[in-house]
Amino acid sequence: MENCKAPNCVFNEKKNKCVKPNPYVQWLSKCRKTLNSIKKCKSLYNISIEKHKKKACDYYLENKKNIKTTCPKNRIPIKDKCPNDYPIKKLNKNNDECCYKERKQIEKKVIKKIPIIKKESVDKFKDINIKPEKLINGKLPKLVNKYQHKPRVNKIPK
Repeated sequence: MENCKAPNCVFNEKKNKCVKPNPYVQWLSKCRKTLNSIKKCKSLYNISIEKHKKKACDYYLENKKNIKTTCPKNRIPIKDKCPNDYPIKKLNKNNDECCYKERKQIEKKVIKKIPIIKKESVDKFKDINIKPEKLINGKLPKLVNKYQHKPRVNKIPK
């Protein structure tokens, strides 16, 4: 609120001016905090609409004070101290102070690759009985399964 006064007490950054808060929404928010049902709150609003419109800024300021944090219940700091389960206090993404557990540093394991010692290709082919002349670009040709190119039997129609 940048110098906004009633009845327009909320500064809207998009419109760049002071605007009036929605009295219906502000009243429902205030009324629900007294543990009334929504039906009852709506009926109370409808009884005295003009009164609630005039007090919209008061409701807005009151509701703004009572904004709860976005932290889970067991991680809200009590008297600026965190419980033993969550000893570290820091801000979350909504700029609320929450308590967190200490992060464990994960040690990265370095995997050493075993270097492959290349032997001359001629030595390999002596074991397999393939002549180096039959190599395709220095690689072995694909071995073909003997049943791979077996001709299919055509079904004879009756």
